[in-house]
Amino acid sequence: MKTTFEKFILATVILGVILLAFFINSTKDVELNPIPSETDSVVSQEVATVSDEVVEPEVPSTEDVAIKTILEYEVNTETTVSDKPSNSLVGKEAPGFYLTTIEEKDFFLSESLTKPLFINFFNTNCVPCLLELPDLQSFYSKNKEVINVAIIDYCEFGFVKDTKEIINKVLGPLNLDLTILLDNYGIVTSAYGVNTLPASFLIDSNGILLWEKRSRVSKDDLNQLEGKYDKIFK
Repeated sequence: MKTTFEKFILATVILGVILLAFFINSTKDVELNPIPSETDSVVSQEVATVSDEVVEPEVPSTEDVAIKTILEYEVNTETTVSDKPSNSLVGKEAPGFYLTTIEEKDFFLSESLTKPLFINFFNTNCVPCLLELPDLQSFYSKNKEVINVAIIDYCEFGFVKDTKEIINKVLGPLNLDLTILLDNYGIVTSAYGVNTLPASFLIDSNGILLWEKRSRVSKDDLNQLEGKYDKIFK
C-alpha cells in the first residue's frame, strides 16, 4: 500500500500535468486570435467608413412607375359586375346620361357628341381595366382630332368605393389625358347592360351605338376599329 507521502507526490504530478496541458491550449488560442496590427486597424476603419456611406436610391422615371403599376395588378380575367345577361346595343340609340368628371364638371352625353365618343367602363379594382388604359391613351392621342374618349368608373364595384383620391393615386402614374367620369351608383353602367368590366362602346355623333367590346380591348381591337370605321378615323 502507498503511504500518505506517496499519494501526495502522485497527486502533485497529476495536477502539474493538467496545468501544463491547460497552458499549452491557452497559447494556441492566442496564436489563432492575434492582436490586430496597426495596418489591420486602418483597413477596418476604411471598411467601416465605406459601409456607413449613405447611398441615394435611384428615382424611377414616370414610365417605370406606370409599368410597375400595371404589372402589380396583372391577371387575365374580366371582373364580374352582375349576373344579368347583356344584350347588344349595336345599331341602337345609346342610352343618354349625365355624370360628373373627376374634376367635378358636368358631362352630358348629348353635349359631348360634337364628335364620335368612345366610352370605357372601368374600376381601379379591375385588373384588366388597368392593363388596357395605356392602349386607350395611345388610341386617343392618335385620334383626338376626330374622336372623344371618356372612361367611366363604376365606383361602387369594389369592396372599397372608388373615390377621387383613390382614382388619382392609381391612375396618376399612367399620365392619362382622358375624361374620367364617376358613375357613383352604377346607373349608367346598368343602362349599358355592362355585367363585366371592362366594357367599351363607340357612339357616333348622331347618338347611335356603332361598336361594343364587353371585355378587355387590345391594340388589335382598336386597329380593327379604325379600319372598320375609316370615315371617322381619316
